Amino acid sequence: MIYRVVFQPRALQQLEEQYQHIAKQNPSAAANWFNRFVTSLESLSQMPERCAIARESELIGKEIRLFLFGKRAGTRRAYFVVEADAVRILAIRHSAQSDIAPEDLLNG
Repeated sequence: MIYRVVFQPRALQQLEEQYQHIAKQNPSAAANWFNRFVTSLESLSQMPERCAIARESELIGKEIRLFLFGKRAGTRRAYFVVEADAVRILAIRHSAQSDIAPEDLLNG
């Protein structure tokens, strides 16, 4: 099955913030990073269940999955749910950021 990949408003805002942070130091690297990250997220249209269930799932009683992008200190975490024919990207965090609060996943 092929799923639609839908970015929730919060995830889009967080993606933009991550891009702007990188762009302050290196605009061309930011554009490259952005394109690779979005392409990787769009790959969730096929087999989104390949990603692990996020530990936050237990706290909210809903299956939230976690997609990791990048290496070492540059890793980003994308939280998403699989619903019917869609993968909904709920939030995007840098690995250096603290764990996401359950209410941030529910109100995405």
